[in-house]
Amino acid sequence: MKVTFKPWTFGGKEGFYLERTCLRSNPNMVPAFGFVNQLSLTENISEFESVINRVNISGNIDNPEGTLDALMQIAVCDKEIGWRDKQSARRIVIVITDATFHFAGDGLLGGVVKPNDGYCYTVNGTYTASTLMDYPSPGFLKKRLIDEQVSPIFAINQSKVDVYRQYQELVTFFGSESGAVSESLREDSSNLLQLIRQAYEKIAKTQTIRDTAPEGVKVNYTAYCPNGKKVGSRTCTDVQIGQEVSFEVSVTVDDCNLKEKAFSLITPFGNVEINLDFICSCQCEKEAKTEKSRAHCSGNGTLICGQCICDQGWAGRKCQCTEESKAKPNQCLRDNTTETKECSGDGTCLCGDCVCKKNDLLPGEIINGKYCECSNMDCPRDRDTGLLCGGPERGECVCGNCNCSGNWTGQSCSCTKRTDSCIKDGVLCNGFGTCECGNCVCNASTPYRGKYCDECPSCVGKCSQNKNCVQCLVFKSGQLSADQCKSRCKDFKIEEVDELSPEMGERCTFRDSDDCSFTFSYKENPGKDIKIFVQKEKVCPKEAEALAVILGVVGGVLGVGIALILIWKLLATIQDRREFAKFEKDRQNAQWDTGENPIFKQPTTTFQNPTYGGK
Repeated sequence: MKVTFKPWTFGGKEGFYLERTCLRSNPNMVPAFGFVNQLSLTENISEFESVINRVNISGNIDNPEGTLDALMQIAVCDKEIGWRDKQSARRIVIVITDATFHFAGDGLLGGVVKPNDGYCYTVNGTYTASTLMDYPSPGFLKKRLIDEQVSPIFAINQSKVDVYRQYQELVTFFGSESGAVSESLREDSSNLLQLIRQAYEKIAKTQTIRDTAPEGVKVNYTAYCPNGKKVGSRTCTDVQIGQEVSFEVSVTVDDCNLKEKAFSLITPFGNVEINLDFICSCQCEKEAKTEKSRAHCSGNGTLICGQCICDQGWAGRKCQCTEESKAKPNQCLRDNTTETKECSGDGTCLCGDCVCKKNDLLPGEIINGKYCECSNMDCPRDRDTGLLCGGPERGECVCGNCNCSGNWTGQSCSCTKRTDSCIKDGVLCNGFGTCECGNCVCNASTPYRGKYCDECPSCVGKCSQNKNCVQCLVFKSGQLSADQCKSRCKDFKIEEVDELSPEMGERCTFRDSDDCSFTFSYKENPGKDIKIFVQKEKVCPKEAEALAVILGVVGGVLGVGIALILIWKLLATIQDRREFAKFEKDRQNAQWDTGENPIFKQPTTTFQNPTYGGK
């Protein structure tokens, strides 16, 4: 399919200017057009490639394109496009462009004043109302996309992607039912497949329910999504694979003279047909069916259709009190409670009886009970699904408590009575626990843990227990004598294999008296014998390998010693050179006469006699 611009009208001749210009510049160029469906949807890839190769370019005189015109025709022309039934397939259209789009009002520039009516005008693949009707508005197109369940994916050039993201925000503002997605396309379109995959995953995560209810029928929705309850919403977003969503629907009829009494609830996985059958008047309302009864209406009213219609001045469910005394305080308070509001604040006290309110309630909510203390919305919700009492399939909310059904139990009917998920290898919780709510609860007195109580981190295992019997039965070695082996190991079931595999159980390896290693595996089934698999051949060290180890150790010790000596020698040499350099520096800085040793001292000492007079 190819989308270009709406042709303009000049001098009463449609597209004459463009047609002549295109043919002069390029004889193979196609004159401008509004929308052409080059090929209906097909699974024949070769035919698709052939049609694409035959498509010629077109031209126009302005930048915006007739994208909205094309999307409208794609959405509403089921037969021409080749859509499958919208209840059995997801409808997605990919829009690739590098320009903005025309919208309602732009057609006035070409003299087109008739508003777009949203019907199909594509004949033999060509849109015939291009110069007869204006472009559709984004809001009107959005409505038709929702009606026809078409989700557009806009792969747009970087320079224009913001324009289409604004349209996406418009759709999101109205509830994001159409699932429009806008992404930036690279210049070489190398990320096209990636964009389509990401956009499809985003669209597929949105689950929406809608209806075809006629005028006079009001449908209220409550969505129970993975991220919580949404009153008045019919859409859940960001739904992951494996997650469940549910919708609670209530229908109200405002007109008893409604002619159309059937409509559908449309879901992503099929339709739910609803046929309305309502009674606006009862046979018992006829005068012949009325009964003035003292027994039922205290002699102060008329029984009509099982309800007392009180005479003037009287009130109450059985017309048992007067209008002046119908309000009897404290008679509508619950006993043995601290409740200070009559009828729990959810009703009106009339002649000592509570009349529970019916307005201002959540869709589907019912207030009942002697003191209006009960509600079918006060029960706990399942923490995984967020549904009241786990949903209608698991239980029903009655006066704040869940009445569970089938294989469900617990306060919120979130626990299953089934034990299938607790069984492994035909044994319930490995014989060391009980199954509660579909999960194994291991006995605290045992060290076993895990999903099936089959993990024991602190257990030594059965390797040591099985070692002696394996040695004596298979390899004729070990601590047990022949008689001891025969008596102690008579119940052992041992199978010799060439090579052990993980399926054979836990692997054990020990060293025998001949310095060789032997390996075996055992698999323990509770209530059954232990099966042991032994590897036939021992693993013995080779002499060459032992010699290599010894030589390697000796060589390593010698190497470390030589390395330490070299390091010491290097450090000593560095220290000697530093001392010699210091000596040379001090010698050069000496300030004495080099002919006299400054540290030489005379060996004689001269003293003067003080009494000597110089004679």
